[in-house]
Amino acid sequence: MAPNDFVNVIDKPMPSDEDYIALAEKAAKDLERNCEDMSSWNDINMGDPTYKIFSRKSSTVEASEDMLMLTTTLPATIDKLEKLLSLQYPYRLQWDDLLENAEIVRKLPDEVCIIRHLVKKRLTLSARESIDVVKVLRKDDKLIFGFTSTTHPQYPPVKGYVRTHQHLGGYYMKQNHADSSSTDFSMLLHADLNLSAPRFLSSLVDRFKPKLMAEKIGNLRKAIVKFDI
Repeated sequence: MAPNDFVNVIDKPMPSDEDYIALAEKAAKDLERNCEDMSSWNDINMGDPTYKIFSRKSSTVEASEDMLMLTTTLPATIDKLEKLLSLQYPYRLQWDDLLENAEIVRKLPDEVCIIRHLVKKRLTLSARESIDVVKVLRKDDKLIFGFTSTTHPQYPPVKGYVRTHQHLGGYYMKQNHADSSSTDFSMLLHADLNLSAPRFLSSLVDRFKPKLMAEKIGNLRKAIVKFDI
């Protein structure tokens, strides 16, 4: 980070609560739309029958990387999955091996909060951090966590971590109609990792991202068995 970067981040005016809420609500609606409309997604064959991973070109002008989505059916109710995924409960950091830490920076009305995520270094991928605004959207038999990156004047970029910009991400959960104790689950990832690496390393990381998603869903399956909640 250049000497003036810290000053520039601090000097930026803090978005209002209404700004944060509007940003989070848009993310939740965009995630719902992308998870329900499969017409533009292409199946990536990962060779595992327990899930599917899809990719599609981004519709975001400033995005440099494709969108990814993993779909599966999990043997847990939406209520249990909410407890395992939400930082409002103590379980997420116990099972999500990708996270070094995560903290709720601020809670806002309408089930919106600002979260700081710290992600561990993995192979060619440096340790990363992001400031994200998250919206929990409850609709009928669905639960949606939609999030997108933002800024916060009290949380400038941190030395030793690369700041990631997440255009859109989150989880889409819908009760499985054939089995009320199971949930149809989608996880969406659309992030620019801001790599300062040669093109061939960037290509390796692009191929690595679906594997990270698969690893995360595997850890979530283990957590479903481990935690009796």
